[in-house]
Amino acid sequence: MPVDQVANSVAQFADGTVLATVLTSPGTTIGDFMLGRSTGAVWQWKAGQSRFEELPGTRLPGNNGIETDPDQKRFYVVAFGWHSVVVFDRRDTAAPLARIEAADFMPDNIHWTGGRLLIAGMRLDEPACGGLRKVVDGVADPMLCHRGWIVGEVDLDARRVSTLAYGRPRKAFNGLSAAALSGGELWLGSFQSDRLAVLPRQD
Repeated sequence: MPVDQVANSVAQFADGTVLATVLTSPGTTIGDFMLGRSTGAVWQWKAGQSRFEELPGTRLPGNNGIETDPDQKRFYVVAFGWHSVVVFDRRDTAAPLARIEAADFMPDNIHWTGGRLLIAGMRLDEPACGGLRKVVDGVADPMLCHRGWIVGEVDLDARRVSTLAYGRPRKAFNGLSAAALSGGELWLGSFQSDRLAVLPRQD
C-alpha cells in the first residue's frame, strides 16, 4: 500500500487479485464519514504489480468491510457512514451497481458464510447510549457505551437486509463487528472486546 494509506479490510478473487479498503484517507476523520462525507476508497493489487492502485468510483463514507462474490464478477463494500452495502462490478467500478441500506444498525464487516452473505454491527439507535451515535465538534462518539447488536443477511436480488440474529447490550461483549456460521452456532467477533461470542443459531 502507499505509505499514506492504511488498509482496513481485505478480500481476494480466485485469480489472486487482492482488494483492500481504506477507512479514512489522510486529512479525513471518523467524524467526516459519520456525517456522510467520502473518506476512503477500495484499492486493488494484481499479480505483477508493484503496489496497490485505487479503484475509480469507490470513494465512500467510511469504506469498511469488503467481500468478493462467488461469481468473481462483483464485490461488496460496507460504507459505514451510510449504514449500507455498496455493490460494484469488478470490470467497471466507475459507478456502483446498487446501494443496500441496513436501516437499524451499523454494519462493519461483510462475509460469505454458510452460503449466506452476512453483515454485523452495533445497533444504530440505542436508548441506553442516548440514541444515535453523535459527532460533536467534528469528533465522533467512540461508542464505548455498550450497544445492542444485529447480524443481517443481505438479499442481493431483493436489495434488502433481513435480520438473522440480534441481542441486547452485554457487559462483557461490545463492539460487534463480524459474524460467521458454523454448524448450529453463530460466532461473533468484536473490535472492542477481548473475546468471541458463540450463540445457538436463531434461524
